[in-house]
Amino acid sequence: MTLVDEARRVDPDGGLVAAFGADYVDAFRINGTRGATARAWADSSLHGSRGLFGSIVWHGLLRFDLLPHDAPGSAFGWTVSTCEPALMVMDTDGSLAAGRMVFVIDGDAVTWTTMLRYHRAEARWLWAVIGNGHRAIGPRCLNGAAAHLIGARS
Repeated sequence: MTLVDEARRVDPDGGLVAAFGADYVDAFRINGTRGATARAWADSSLHGSRGLFGSIVWHGLLRFDLLPHDAPGSAFGWTVSTCEPALMVMDTDGSLAAGRMVFVIDGDAVTWTTMLRYHRAEARWLWAVIGNGHRAIGPRCLNGAAAHLIGARS
């Protein structure tokens, strides 16, 4: 798995990033399992966020206005903007920043992109600190999803 340094590798035409107006973008890419949808990758990668992580980090620190986890048209409290077999886009907003997560299936590779658009300067310095945790946990989440999805298909 590699950290994708340039959004062009994830979003070649720049449409998703440009339309969002991201101040911060990172992406993780892993060889995936053929046949798993982008939604399956998102569900498996983010399943741990249903507990304290979502409450403490997304709602508490980043101050995202999350929906109830079981709200129609949502996933993990984020609004599902696009849900296609090879593309899932989830958006949220809050007082400090707006967030977007994108899961893309490209052949046998899966890429998870995280974008933030800062509303206040506080968000930039906050992410400078907690973003390190995100970059450490992201690859582990995708690896865990791969193990789960491969195990589920065996």
